[in-house]
Amino acid sequence: MPMVTMRCPCTGQQVPTGLDMDQASWETLPVVVSTMRCPACGAEHVWSKTYARCEPARPVDPPSHP
Repeated sequence: MPMVTMRCPCTGQQVPTGLDMDQASWETLPVVVSTMRCPACGAEHVWSKTYARCEPARPVDPPSHP
């Protein structure tokens, strides 16, 4: 499932907002201001659709077997 991410203003890292949604839902999402606890720096950040993006789901590598 794609995830919504934003750039941490303290570290510059792209971090998850905690929302997972498909691209079609992202397109219809209104611009609403929300807050989140940042996993990169621990601070609380304000974010909205204006400053976030919907990242495509990344494939998971299968576990390697020796």
